[in-house]
Amino acid sequence: QGELSSEQLATAQGAQVEALSGLFRALERFSGVRDLIELAYGEQSQVVALLTPPAKDAKDKKGPDLSTKERTGLLMESVVRNRERMERLKTLFADETEALEAKPQAQAPGQPADKEAAQKLAGEKDRYRQAEEKRQAAAAALARLSGMVTSPSSSLSLGSGSGSGARGTAEDARKQIEDLRRLFFTVIEHLKELLRSQVDTRDNTSSAQTQKDEEDKRRRLSPLAETQATHAAMGQAIAEALAAQADQAGAAAGKQPQAEQAQKMLTEAAEEVKQAHGVMDTAAQALKEDAQAQVSADLEPALEQQKQAIAHLEKAIQLLEPPKQDPKDQQKEQKQKQEQQVSQDQAEQRLQAIREREAERQREQKRREPSPSEPVEKDW
Repeated sequence: QGELSSEQLATAQGAQVEALSGLFRALERFSGVRDLIELAYGEQSQVVALLTPPAKDAKDKKGPDLSTKERTGLLMESVVRNRERMERLKTLFADETEALEAKPQAQAPGQPADKEAAQKLAGEKDRYRQAEEKRQAAAAALARLSGMVTSPSSSLSLGSGSGSGARGTAEDARKQIEDLRRLFFTVIEHLKELLRSQVDTRDNTSSAQTQKDEEDKRRRLSPLAETQATHAAMGQAIAEALAAQADQAGAAAGKQPQAEQAQKMLTEAAEEVKQAHGVMDTAAQALKEDAQAQVSADLEPALEQQKQAIAHLEKAIQLLEPPKQDPKDQQKEQKQKQEQQVSQDQAEQRLQAIREREAERQREQKRREPSPSEPVEKDW
């Protein structure tokens, strides 16, 4: 506040940034398992980016050019933050495991065991066991990376041997954290993540297609082919998971009224993802062949297959998560239904009034008609 009142804007801005950083760090302390894993994954992706050599084409460079000292400083800060997150995850995993271990003890003596609940509990325990293994692997990789970054004799000059080693270690840590994400996110969340990744890969493929330098284009294709193959493998895993869920829903169709509808939805979504896996795998093979070809690479077939994969993934997501209706539209629809009901009630009332009037008219007409026993006067 003092700097602002004295118009020392540069100093004030620095203080505000520091205050915001402190608030973010404080808020992070309240993060749960999923949020903490997401923060660690995002940070580790930035670490890998800092250790990745920029493209030769100046147009593809993202962000400002950093000196080795600046790059090393950013790396050290990121690695320290992620190592702290791995320690907090250790505590959170231990707490969750302890809570899960205590659950069977709370069961009342003599109460019949719930087989489904027991299987679910065993699955949760196994998930946290795997999560701790992945966390330990990520923490070990981060510890090695920390030694590489902080060692006075290390050189992080991009493209050098030690820089490549640091990059490989950073990618190993990211892979372990990515495996953690897969353990704690639902199938629909994995599907959305796969869609985002496939869109990014198609954008990168399109960028490679525009390159006039064939050597530079070919250099980009091998990593793109590997990434596309990873997408295809993930698509296959998701399709199998959805098919398994569809089978479970089918088994419960006789017991639960909505199970049949859920089975149909899951089966259709699984088929969409299966088709996406097929075209993603074809795209990966095409990119691999283009990378090895000696002639000019035409990436249009791969781009078309990637486009089809995106369409199938979007359709699967729509099946599993239909778009939510806007509250205003819901109110409008409800009002229309109410108006229709009122109109229908009014029509029924009018029809009933007409029937009553007609019945009264007929009764009045009968009263006016002469009785058959009364003599009829002759007029001749």
